[in-house]
Amino acid sequence: MPKGRYRTIPGVHETPNDQGNCPRSHLPTAPVRCRDHRAVRPLVHYLPIELSGYRGDDGRARYYRVAHDNSQHVHRWVIRYVPEFEKRWNRFARPVNTSWRVDETYIIIRGKWNYLYRAVDKHGKTVDFLLRPDRGIAATQAFFRKALSTSMPKWPRKITLDGHLQSHMALRLLRRDDPKWKYVEVRSNQYLNNIIEQDHRAIKRRCAAMVGGFKSFGSAAITLAGIELAHRIRKRQFSFGRGRYHNFGSLKQIWDRALA
Repeated sequence: MPKGRYRTIPGVHETPNDQGNCPRSHLPTAPVRCRDHRAVRPLVHYLPIELSGYRGDDGRARYYRVAHDNSQHVHRWVIRYVPEFEKRWNRFARPVNTSWRVDETYIIIRGKWNYLYRAVDKHGKTVDFLLRPDRGIAATQAFFRKALSTSMPKWPRKITLDGHLQSHMALRLLRRDDPKWKYVEVRSNQYLNNIIEQDHRAIKRRCAAMVGGFKSFGSAAITLAGIELAHRIRKRQFSFGRGRYHNFGSLKQIWDRALA
């Protein structure tokens, strides 16, 4: 993306705390880790920050743009608004196919490997994701439960895994919790899983700007949620009624409709 495009949120000399219509109470009070902004910078290209409820003299919602050299504001606003953006966009999520490809990729947090579980359907549409500090049986079960709750009432018909033993064991143990898991076909095929291996690249590319990885698990989870949301928007996984995705106007108009 060209340099200087979509630079969002308040600049160095224009902070939200200096605005009379944006009180400090709407900003997170947790301490900010300045180096995390390197992973956040690419994210703000795709997340226009709207101050819902704060309107100017003309009655319109006020938008701010963030200078990329003001890392603390970028990080604070991403942590503050990404969960709300995700909640509002998910209201318009399209259903995914019932044939899943599941795999995990590593994410460096404080110099240690953590694992991002991800699933896409056979068309490459994102099913769900979950960041975990390990990739054991409990972590895999937590991911499948989360993915199932997202896709309900549809159940997956087929799940394609890699050769990781814990993933297969986790699905076997899930059959004790719910007998419906017995009807899910589990298979291991490297050729079929190429689609999710390719899909990992879009997420890893956004994390590449973070030298040494993230500095806290919480900020990594929220930032990755925003990156996944932007990735789903690019893959047109949201619908605002009948018609094709591009019939609803520009990206800004689509954001306005999603956040309404």
